[in-house]
Amino acid sequence: MIGEFVNCTLKGQEKNLGTWAICKLNMIVHNFQGSDIRKGDTLGSPKHVTNGELDTQNHQKIATIPTTKSR
Repeated sequence: MIGEFVNCTLKGQEKNLGTWAICKLNMIVHNFQGSDIRKGDTLGSPKHVTNGELDTQNHQKIATIPTTKSR
């Protein structure tokens, strides 16, 4: 519904600055209040870490789109 926040937390990371900006904008437009989208290379420098380990606790789903080439 318009004006209501979505009861869902989304976390993500994107290397491409343009794609990251679009994702951040989409989170605002669609009222995802608990989103945490960070900039950076997911494989080379993951940003969602706790005590030096990947933060994979308490996630219902994890999705990834593997890279096909390095830029």
